[in-house]
Amino acid sequence: MCGDDLTRDDLTRDDLTWCEVNVLRLEQNMRALRRHLNAKTLLAPAVKSNAYGHGIEASAQAFLKGGADWLCVHTIAEAKQLREAGISCPIYCFGPSMVQDLELAAQLGLHLVLYQDSHLERLRYLASQQAESIQDLKLHLKIETGNHRQGLSLEQALDFTRVLKENGQLCLSGVSSHFANVEDTVNQGYAELQMSRLIEAGEAIESLWGQPLLKHIANSAATLLWPNRALDIARVGISAYGLWPSKLCQTLVADQLEPTLQTALSWRARIAQVKNVPRGEPIGYGCTYITTRPTRLAIIPVGYYEGYDRSLSNRGQVLIKGQRAQVLGRVCMNICMVDITDIPMCQAGDIATLLGEDGSDCISADELGTWADTINYEIVARIAGHIPRYPVNV
Repeated sequence: MCGDDLTRDDLTRDDLTWCEVNVLRLEQNMRALRRHLNAKTLLAPAVKSNAYGHGIEASAQAFLKGGADWLCVHTIAEAKQLREAGISCPIYCFGPSMVQDLELAAQLGLHLVLYQDSHLERLRYLASQQAESIQDLKLHLKIETGNHRQGLSLEQALDFTRVLKENGQLCLSGVSSHFANVEDTVNQGYAELQMSRLIEAGEAIESLWGQPLLKHIANSAATLLWPNRALDIARVGISAYGLWPSKLCQTLVADQLEPTLQTALSWRARIAQVKNVPRGEPIGYGCTYITTRPTRLAIIPVGYYEGYDRSLSNRGQVLIKGQRAQVLGRVCMNICMVDITDIPMCQAGDIATLLGEDGSDCISADELGTWADTINYEIVARIAGHIPRYPVNV
């Protein structure tokens, strides 16, 4: 399902371009995932990257209202933004951080991924200085299980554990990893291997540490496909926003969710100009489109700077008055042009929907991704952060 249809608020906005986020749908997605998931597993949606383009603060609040236990972010700066917005729930920061920001992470009371020697040394120093807030920092060792991004081998992780154990002020809270391929194949052999590696490492580290540790690896696809095997924390991402990790995953799981996942993001813009162009005229940079008939063009004040990708040139479509209008010519930095020849009564100031519903039709992130030769994740995440996000159905 796509985002909301046009509302009265849309018609009165004075922005050139804006997004709406249906926070009620975000809440419902969280409830659906909570029902689907093993009750013992913590549900921790990712709100990194401006909540996949949906707006971090409003999305975080909606997820918590819908039953999320934790939130996940990529950076300490994102966590700080949430704390300053009054969000007090546990926050897991799973991306790289600067060594000089460890004290800030402790002050924010974060759960923080650990895999860097420099960070371990800094933590050891802070513990030796008996830094007051360091006990509030909860550390999660990142285990390399086969994705080969961030992470430690089991041997390295055990060495890290010994150092942490020597310093009574440092708190090891969990071990984590990340799947490389769980959403795009019916052969889950590699994902099973990664899961077994994490569990083996977790048990070894837990034995050395001497206390139970949280173990987590599940992303959206693993949570949807293996709801009873998500271990201690399910770090859901794209599914929290009503989008599917893959078509295969959707096919296998969609009928098992109640309610179904619903997309929440709509992206709109006002038509800046309407103009008539004779037959045989080139449109835009590079003259990549030549009109084949007398054509009416609508000028849309959105381009690749705003996140409407240049690969949508001569391929993308928008909705105007519930009808599809083809992008003509190259998408510019801040402008694209669409064909409204067959949309009567269209004029400057009318609303074009780049993503979401208008009337009975819908432009989905998956459809945009197909036109742009990419994935739905990139479509929503790359909508520029300066474009205002308005919560709807609050």
